[in-house]
Amino acid sequence: MSATTADAEQKAKKEKRQGGGRNTLLLMFGSLLLLPVAPATFALMMVYMLPTLLLAMTRMLRVPGAMATVFGMNLSGALPGIVMHWRGPGTFDSAFRMMVDPEYMLINLAACAIGFALLFAAPFIARAWVDIASARLRSKAVSQRKRLLDEWGDAVRGDHPAPEK
Repeated sequence: MSATTADAEQKAKKEKRQGGGRNTLLLMFGSLLLLPVAPATFALMMVYMLPTLLLAMTRMLRVPGAMATVFGMNLSGALPGIVMHWRGPGTFDSAFRMMVDPEYMLINLAACAIGFALLFAAPFIARAWVDIASARLRSKAVSQRKRLLDEWGDAVRGDHPAPEK
């Protein structure tokens, strides 16, 4: 394979990865179906989903999974306000009151902030988990090696170095 072909494949993969938010945007704008049926709910949903919309429009984070993580947490923060709106009269007046209600806006923004925190903390948590698991497996292998050497003697070792003490 030539260098130009390999470069073209890498560029295509990179472009494909950068378009990862398309499904999330489709799901988000699927709420446009609410516009003719429930315009007050649509307006409330757009205000509550503003952090995800801004992220999608600016593409500030080019981290894989950024859109899905922020969208999921943003949606989970928006649901309490949406459900309260549905249980109420469902008018524009109640929707506008929900938009400026500090309790529901704080729930929404806190859930979105948790999504951002998860996005940045997850690699470190995964790395720590892998390090702990590999250290445990290594200690298990070393103890098993010592046990086998004690049981079978040094002849089973062959040309391999002696285990560390």
